[in-house]
Amino acid sequence: MLTELVRRAVGAGIDRVDRIVEGYSNEVYRVRCADEQDVVVRILRFDDGDLATSSAGEAGAIESARAASVPAPEILLQDTVRIDYSEFPVMVQRTVPGRPLGEVISRLSQHQRHDVLAEIGGLIARINGSMSMTNATGRPRWRPSWLPDM
Repeated sequence: MLTELVRRAVGAGIDRVDRIVEGYSNEVYRVRCADEQDVVVRILRFDDGDLATSSAGEAGAIESARAASVPAPEILLQDTVRIDYSEFPVMVQRTVPGRPLGEVISRLSQHQRHDVLAEIGGLIARINGSMSMTNATGRPRWRPSWLPDM
């Protein structure tokens, strides 16, 4: 299944697959393609809400962030896959350069931490300034499954 998804997304075979065992809603794989590009395959399997709606909302949020020049993955393929007689939304995304903050924050000086947090605040402000968080009915466009109904 991963081989076909990656081939459809980037036209290349797979050299290596690493399962990422973090997060809540997605089954995630980091894939090194035969042509040396890196992609992430995310299969939305464990969300409590409507999977198709959650996936579409997340894709919209990613595209809105990109439109605001906020570093976010390029979505190369958005589709569904059949696993154990059920359909699940899947996204293949280009990786974003850099390292997760959790991996490096303990090695940063107080000044560097301040700078990083200020930059994150600026990115959040750009996202909030560029996109409506609600749809035409006033409901949130995208909500993580852990956020309670209000």
